[in-house]
Amino acid sequence: MSAKISQQKTISEGVNSNSVLELQEGTMQVVVGIIFATAAIIGIWGLISLFGGIVMAGGILEAAREWMGAITGM
Repeated sequence: MSAKISQQKTISEGVNSNSVLELQEGTMQVVVGIIFATAAIIGIWGLISLFGGIVMAGGILEAAREWMGAITGM
């Protein structure tokens, strides 16, 4: 009887540990997905800001000229 109970306990522990591992893996996949989505949103926002600045400066050459002027102080 004791062997049967210990065997059932071992089987149930295996199921629980697999469930916990699957839960951890799923949670990590969600976290990584959120991090990637946040990085993509920040990157898109940066590109939109860059293009907006180029348009407001009057073109790519003028934007580069103004940027160099801001960096060098001339």
